[in-house]
Amino acid sequence: MGAGGTAYAEGTVHDNGFDCGATTIAMAMSPNDDKRAVVQERVCSSPGIATTGVDDIVEILDRDEAPTVGYPRSPHDVLLIDEHGSWHERPILRWLSPDALQVTIDNKALIGFREVSYRGVTVTIKFEPDDPVERARMLKELGLRPDSD
Repeated sequence: MGAGGTAYAEGTVHDNGFDCGATTIAMAMSPNDDKRAVVQERVCSSPGIATTGVDDIVEILDRDEAPTVGYPRSPHDVLLIDEHGSWHERPILRWLSPDALQVTIDNKALIGFREVSYRGVTVTIKFEPDDPVERARMLKELGLRPDSD
């Protein structure tokens, strides 16, 4: 849960003026069944003006650990992408080994944050389609550095 957040119900957190809920949309066990990767769709809204954000969050958890929800981050989060609720832009999880997780995301996905390693697991990003020139152009148009991912 985010700093200062108060959990009201499973999958919901109220923090920094935002109401956030998360739904688990994908899960993959590591090859040795020791850890699992979870994708959660987090929807947050703010009071007052109707502002809603939809993000996908990838967490790495121990086998029996429950997914968490927090704003802006939970302790187990390794990747956040802004996909606006589009199902075809959701991350795809693939364990390459017990200590290597590959997350495939759309070439135009915006990465909010990324951990390259967590709990002994290396996390790599695979862009689909893999077009580094187009990705760099898109990020530049948005005023973002191409190497910011």
